[in-house]
Formats: sequence, C-alpha cells, structure tokens
Amino acid sequence: MIPGLLQTERYAKALMQAWLPQVDESVARDRANMRAERQQTLYADNPVSVSAVVGEAALRQLVGGADTMIDQLEHLNAMSELANVTVQVLPFSAGAVPALGAPFILLSFAEKEEPDIAYADYMTGCVYLEDASEVESYSLNFGALQDTALSPAASTEFIESIAGELRAR
Repeated sequence: MIPGLLQTERYAKALMQAWLPQVDESVARDRANMRAERQQTLYADNPVSVSAVVGEAALRQLVGGADTMIDQLEHLNAMSELANVTVQVLPFSAGAVPALGAPFILLSFAEKEEPDIAYADYMTGCVYLEDASEVESYSLNFGALQDTALSPAASTEFIESIAGELRAR
C-alpha cells in the first residue's frame, strides 16, 4: 500500500471499503478524518519527516480504479517535492529484498532520549516494538531497502511513467 501519510482521501476510502467485514460509513468517515489530521503534521511549522520506500506493486494495484490511482500517483509525486518527504520506489526488478512481504514503519524522535520504535500492522491490529535489538533489525532492513530502491529523482520519473500508462488506457 501507499503509506497512510501519503494517501489521498479517495485512495484511503477505497482501501477501507475493500476490507471485510465492511465498516459503517460513519466509521470510514472518522478514519478518513483521523488520517487527514495526521497528514497535517507534514505541513506544520515543525513538520514530521517521512522517508518511504514503496514497492512497485503498491503503485500498480488499481485501488479505487484508474482515476483514483492516477490522482494517488500524482499526489505521491507532489508530496515528494516537500523538503521533509522522501519517496523511493522499489521496482519489481530489484528481486528478493530485505523484509519482502513484511511492511513496517520506523519511528524516530527529535529528542535523543526517546529511543526509536518499530511499528507493524497486521490484519486486525498492530504491534509496537521497542526492544533495541528488534528495532536495530528493522533499521538495518530499512537502510538496505533504501540502498536497493531507485533514487528519489528516478522514483518520481517511475511513478509518473505508471500514471502515464494509466492515462493511456
């Protein structure tokens, strides 16, 4: 999937509508509002920084249909223009890579006394990992993913090419 902080409202809504059992419209609306509030942290006076490695599959999966995906891909590229957002694409051609099939998030804090935390979603919940050795494993894997992924500039071009393919359909 596209990381939550970088999702458009239409993309996020299409994801929520796909889950079973389906949630009530009010729950979907509340979740979308929470996501929009979290996204505002990217524009704050002291914005959060996001470095995302997004697999090619997430860019090609037609969540919500072609129009929704074109908007999402354009939004992803627009977000990557922010100084505090870096987006890299992990193309299919990279082959087997660290943490394949195990999406995760690393949370780092400006306060040095606050240790990094690893976060992973699963179908019915999530887990926060604070053990230093576990977090180090996630950090090593994320660094390897960044090294394997396309550069940010090449990623922007790659994303635009996929959007172009969708427009041509």
